[in-house]
Amino acid sequence: MATRVTKPRALTEGDTKIRLLDAADRLFIEHGAEQMSLRAVTGLAGVNIAAVNYHFGGKDRLLAAVLARRLDPLNEERSALLDACERHWPGPGLTCEHVLAALFVPALRQANEAGPEAMARLRFLGRAYSDSSAFTVAFLKQRYDNTGARFVEAFARALPDLPRADLKLRLVVVLRSVAGLIAGGDLPDLLAAFDRGAGSTDRRDARLLGSLGSLLAGALMAPPPARDRTRIFSAVFALAATQVDADPLEAAAPASRPTAAASVRTARTVRMSDRLKDADAAD
Repeated sequence: MATRVTKPRALTEGDTKIRLLDAADRLFIEHGAEQMSLRAVTGLAGVNIAAVNYHFGGKDRLLAAVLARRLDPLNEERSALLDACERHWPGPGLTCEHVLAALFVPALRQANEAGPEAMARLRFLGRAYSDSSAFTVAFLKQRYDNTGARFVEAFARALPDLPRADLKLRLVVVLRSVAGLIAGGDLPDLLAAFDRGAGSTDRRDARLLGSLGSLLAGALMAPPPARDRTRIFSAVFALAATQVDADPLEAAAPASRPTAAASVRTARTVRMSDRLKDADAAD
């Protein structure tokens, strides 16, 4: 009896599109937007390079589709969870930790639902929010700016004594730091450390967020800089001004013949002293 040979199924348009998205997803995680070449994408997907233009119209639209596929559901769930938190803990009951949890819980839940792809899903989110390419930054701002603004307002209500400029600076530092950590390769080991005795992924993730949230909330809730702190940095700026533009020949000049550079530095020192006196008086 002759063996029946089954021909491989021809790729449909839908198959090709998914393969391109999956390939671009993987390469974006590893290299970011700038280093993600179309030749590498199509090579990994096993399709002709013309397929990118046919299905997406170019690299930018392919990357936009990749980002939207992962981030649209995430930001919708974040907004919904923040709404639920605001209803459950109204007014001053909503703390900085609640808002942080509304940001991070959806990401961990979606990663857990991805099963074996959980780490890749988390690393994708880390890469997306730490990628510095002009396209990625502009895409995130245009598409998710409203969601971001809602969270800023929620943090502002939870931290009413923190000036808005300080809040925005701290959020950028905190969230970019977390994104960079997630985008790297250390996450599996960090998660494994919280697996011991957890019993479930939800319990493990709650322990992880409890530890991480304490650190991040501490950074966000630190008091605004006092005047004496600002004055210290002002003093160092003033001191630095006396160190620049020095004449390298001054050291060889006789002590009885001060150079022009020395005179300039002396004048700057006097001005620095005056500024410090003014700052002290203001305090």
